[in-house]
Amino acid sequence: MKTFLFFLIAVPATCIANAQNAPIQPKFEVASVKRTDRCFAGNPTIDPESVILKGVPLKSVLTEAFKVRFNQVEGPSWLETDCFEISAKIPEGATRDQLPAMLQTLLIERFKLAAHKEVRSRSGYALVVDKGGPKFKEDDPNTNFMGAGRSGTMLFGASGHGRLKGVMTMKTLAAHLSTDGGYGPVQDLTGLTGKYDIDLTWTPDQTFEPSAGAADIPAPEANLFTAVRESLGLKLERRNVEVQFVVVDHIERIPTENSFMQEPIATVGLQNLQQKFKYSPRNDGVAAAEIGVRLMRPGRYQELGLTLDQARALGREYVQALKEAHGDAAAREIGKRISEALR
Repeated sequence: MKTFLFFLIAVPATCIANAQNAPIQPKFEVASVKRTDRCFAGNPTIDPESVILKGVPLKSVLTEAFKVRFNQVEGPSWLETDCFEISAKIPEGATRDQLPAMLQTLLIERFKLAAHKEVRSRSGYALVVDKGGPKFKEDDPNTNFMGAGRSGTMLFGASGHGRLKGVMTMKTLAAHLSTDGGYGPVQDLTGLTGKYDIDLTWTPDQTFEPSAGAADIPAPEANLFTAVRESLGLKLERRNVEVQFVVVDHIERIPTENSFMQEPIATVGLQNLQQKFKYSPRNDGVAAAEIGVRLMRPGRYQELGLTLDQARALGREYVQALKEAHGDAAAREIGKRISEALR
């Protein structure tokens, strides 16, 4: 049985009659997208300010954007072989739960993605509450990841075992178990609607032996099914579940070019600024944005460890470097915004 949930991810002008009342889709403040010569996907770097994906197949980006398994994305074969480096800045005040929507927007804007969803019945597992009840606590929003504390989803894996730790909904937990558990699709049927503090470690391989590099993560003693019951007070029950597939109708193989605010200013001027003010961006892809955004917003220059006078001096040199790299028009617009912010 197949149920179709059609929607246009990329909406043409003829389909926006009711768009005025639609919520604004979250998006990254700035993002750099570059094709890489080879695929070398490692663990993504995600913190409250940025997301860095290096050498990932575009299909992997789609799985993260729609929280589905790799085999639940249907599209051209090159999605599995064409790899990219994506460096994106998360807007101030955004939450980690908004990351998938931001990735969707990036795919729409940079790759002209259009797709639809289909719900199909598949053999899988239902996530339900075990007879003893949940063993985890509801999250305190005053200590969340984007605020003062530790919320958000963090995945660790090494040498045949996995760890899922962070604050999440049961729907998010089921999505991660579907993607990372390795046993098939998981559907949330717990009936729990809050956000909860989850810490789950498991191994699908009873012969697991930790490597020297995995000493910081204790070797789990239980497979996923046992770990879910003993650690969380939940249960995975075998049954047919409704599985969401993402079918790609259109996607460009070559992304649109980075704008001047998405590209690093690869000039001696920027290097001098970094040395003079002892400021080193985390990665070259958002170097221009990291400096520029802080200068263009009132009070943000303090995040660079500068006084107001130093920020004004940095602003003048930044605009000059921008002019050399991208011309008068770009420098004039950014210079005006920096001057207004640093009055």
